[in-house]
This record gives sequence, structure tokens and C-alpha cells, in this order.
Amino acid sequence: MIDLHCHSTASDGTDSPTKIIEKARKIGLNAIALTDHDVVDGLAEFQTAAANHPDLLAISGTELAVECPGASIEILALDIKDTEPFHQRQKKLLNFRDEVLKERVSLLNKLGLEITTEELYLKDDGSKRTVVGRPHIAALMLKKGYVSSIQEAFDKYLRRGAPAYVQKKNPPLRETIEFIVEHNAIPSLAHPIHTRLSDDDLFELLKKMKNYGLQAMECYHSDQTAADTQKYLQMAKYLGLFSTGGSDYHGSIHPDIELGKGKGNLSIPDYLLEPFLERRK
Repeated sequence: MIDLHCHSTASDGTDSPTKIIEKARKIGLNAIALTDHDVVDGLAEFQTAAANHPDLLAISGTELAVECPGASIEILALDIKDTEPFHQRQKKLLNFRDEVLKERVSLLNKLGLEITTEELYLKDDGSKRTVVGRPHIAALMLKKGYVSSIQEAFDKYLRRGAPAYVQKKNPPLRETIEFIVEHNAIPSLAHPIHTRLSDDDLFELLKKMKNYGLQAMECYHSDQTAADTQKYLQMAKYLGLFSTGGSDYHGSIHPDIELGKGKGNLSIPDYLLEPFLERRK
């Protein structure tokens, strides 16, 4: 069993990269990929922790949001060998995130919720976060008593269409895929169920993305049913893409999603590792 999509405290997860390795080992995963949003800051700790468990394959990655009119697209960069180009790109992506955060905080303030960006960047231990996402805003709203649950914060204020939702500016789809390929990582479409596209439109977009260099698609995901998985596996096979899968684990911020198991609906097969193992030969 494997899990090729999870998040740590380097972005909007609640477990450290070391704790994710420890959990992966405890539940018997054969491979785990760390794919924090837009950043690669947790990968050094992740690989250091993994070195203590040589039977666990630790795959370095990141999840990159992209601009794609009419669709909601994120691309996983998997099996990163050299983090330096991704560190350089990270600076631009974090500027985009910071601009959006300020807009979200301003909207929340106008709605009577006293929240500051300084509070959001501050971790419980007093250190500063690199990335602040909507889960951090929701957690602070819960802590201050503005909502009764994380889900209420999203439903009432932060989800798409809600009063404090702000669309983040992202780099173009094609440029992102080409960047990943250029720097010797594997680009994979994350959670196709979240693209908000019909099957036909998704298929047409996948063909375009393959021409850009897309190599894989996340056919297994916590929010996808068994029927979805079979549908995406067929699409991937027809287009010559290989399949990946992951829980999209974030820790306690999304308590219904477990590492390796998702919402109890995941059992991602080891054979999906074959392309990664081939790259290591």
C-alpha cells in the first residue's frame, strides 16, 4: 500500500514531515510522497527522517496550483531530484499567496471578524509559517470562537462563492508542466474529480496536457469513488499516462482523511510505483 499525496506543516498540514514518515512506517506503507502546496521546504526533513527506514520509499514532491480558465487544476510534481529550482519558483508562488491572504483578511475584517495576517503566520510554538492557507484561517476562526467548526468556516466564509473567498493568481498550466519536466520531475494531474469538468472536457484537456509533457494522473484519491477510479484508470491507459494515487492527507485539519486510507476508501496498489522505481535504475 502506498500514498503519493500528503501535506505537512511546511504548508497547510498539521503533522511535521518527520511525523508523516513515522506514521507511514507505523501503518505499513511501502511508499509515501510529501507534496506540500507550492513549497519544498519540508523535503529535507522528510528525507532525513526516511533515511532511518530504508524499506520505506520516500518520494519528494510538491503540489502546484495553476491558471486554467474554466477548470480548477493542480499539478503534482513527483520524484523531485533537485529542489533548488523549485525553491526559486517558490518565492514567486508565495508572493501570490501573500497577496490573496491580505485580501481574504480584509474581507473577513469587513465582516466583523478580527483576524490579522500576523496571527495567521504565527505557529503555536512562536515560529513563523512559510505558507498560510485557508485551513489556517479556518483554524484561527475556530480558536477565536467565530465558528463552531472548521467546516463551518469554509461553508460560511472561505469556500468558492463565499464572502471571503478570493481566487489566487497562479502560473499558467502549460508553463508549470514544462517547468516540472525541465527539472526532471514527474508532472501528474492531482484529484481529477476536483477539476469541475465533465468527463469529455477532462479528456480533451488531458490530451492537451500530455502534449505539454503531463506524464501521470491521480486516479486514486480520497474524494473519488471506486467508479471514478476505474473511469480515470481507463482514461490514463488510453492516453498513455501512468496512474498515481494519494489520500491528500492534511492531519487533524481534515480529520476524516487518514494517511494511506483516505476516508476509508483507499488501498493504492504498489504496482503504481513501477515508473518511480524505473527512474532509480
